[in-house]
Amino acid sequence: MKQNTLLYCSLFLVLSSCGKKTFEPFYTTKPQLEHIPSYDNAEVNQVPDTKELVLNVDLKKEYPVKSEDYYNNPGAQKNKNGKAPSVIIAVPQTNEQKDVTTDNINTNDFNTDGYYNQAERAIEQALLRQGFNVLDRSKFEAKLRDLRDRANERPWWFSDWSEKLLENGEYDVVKQEYKKQLTDGKITPQQYTEVISEIDKVSQRGLPGKNREKDNQEMTDIAEVIRAAQNGADQADYLFQINLTFEPKSKSLNISDYESAEEFVSHHAGLSYGSIPNQLPESVSLKWMKVLFNAKLIDINSGSIVWLGTYEIESSAADGLQLSFDIKKSVKNEKDIEGMFNSYNTKLYSLNYDLTKLESDLDTYYNLALKKTKLGNKRELENYSNNLKRNIATAETSYTAKLNEYKSLINNPPSVGSNDWEYVYKVSQPELTPDFQNGQELLKHRKELLRIVTQDLINTIKIIDAY
Repeated sequence: MKQNTLLYCSLFLVLSSCGKKTFEPFYTTKPQLEHIPSYDNAEVNQVPDTKELVLNVDLKKEYPVKSEDYYNNPGAQKNKNGKAPSVIIAVPQTNEQKDVTTDNINTNDFNTDGYYNQAERAIEQALLRQGFNVLDRSKFEAKLRDLRDRANERPWWFSDWSEKLLENGEYDVVKQEYKKQLTDGKITPQQYTEVISEIDKVSQRGLPGKNREKDNQEMTDIAEVIRAAQNGADQADYLFQINLTFEPKSKSLNISDYESAEEFVSHHAGLSYGSIPNQLPESVSLKWMKVLFNAKLIDINSGSIVWLGTYEIESSAADGLQLSFDIKKSVKNEKDIEGMFNSYNTKLYSLNYDLTKLESDLDTYYNLALKKTKLGNKRELENYSNNLKRNIATAETSYTAKLNEYKSLINNPPSVGSNDWEYVYKVSQPELTPDFQNGQELLKHRKELLRIVTQDLINTIKIIDAY
């Protein structure tokens, strides 16, 4: 019985010893993982500085004189001796001798009274450039004034019947009557000569007692000017009759119609047309001037209109008319750009952390896979081996994927180009140059408009050779 017990124990020990299993290593040497590259945090490029910009819109516009604006019939004619045709300027009575200075310019109502002396000077210059001999009006004014002053004294021969005839312009009828009186012996030859001389003077100056009222100026009645220019030492070939009007107005300008504004907007992303202060205004209302110049050139001897013209321009015809905007340009999306860089840096950090953890886990797995390990039985061996293989495979797959993503991020850091920045704008109220609220600048602007409107139209007058 004792022997049987010993036999059974020996058999149990043998069987137990035969049931233990040993894990054999997967590798002879530890696998080497691809190195995890180091990285630097990406930093935002220099944020563009806030800029102070100026948009200058040149309001200059051409106003060409059109062929239908004037007519030569046939124009002025040189004298037979080749000398330049002489001309005298006549202005409308209501505008005679109104001058303008900075003292009487009311910039609040944009007053246009008082520009005819300026206009006359501009017209004189234009006529001289065109080839005319311009006669000073002062001589003709003095001539008319003298004739009228002397006309107030009624001569001995003046009577009711002669006044009526002379008033109707029947000078020859009156002369014939006094010639008959000379023949009949009622008056002497000396008296007859005096009468004829006086009748000739009346034909120039008007009837005795019919002179202008005291406050009226000379040279505004065209018929009288023509009579004065036809007779005596001071004679003119032509009369230049003018009418010039300034019309103040409010002008609405569409900013987008100007090339300089369109070009400026195209070079500044985010700026468009809207309302101040964030955008350029679509339109601007400005104080403005329109100038209308009508004129005719009259042949003194024949009374024929040999040239006439009309021409209209506006303030934008003058050089230097400019609309200016002060514009502050600053970055709008700085926080968005910074957020993009922060997100990139956070992702890099997270991947680097994960890879370092996986690297540590795989090192542990590889060490286990290199070491023989005794296990209780076959099932334990299989489980141990399968779990170790699965953990290594999973970790290696994750490591490879994350490493590829990590390297891709390192090789493709975020960058910001000029087109990635977005801007916000602050636009000032527009300023007009010249400043029409300044009397001196307004006067200068008027003079420039006068120079343009008179010179451009007068340049169309032909001066032909005598025939």
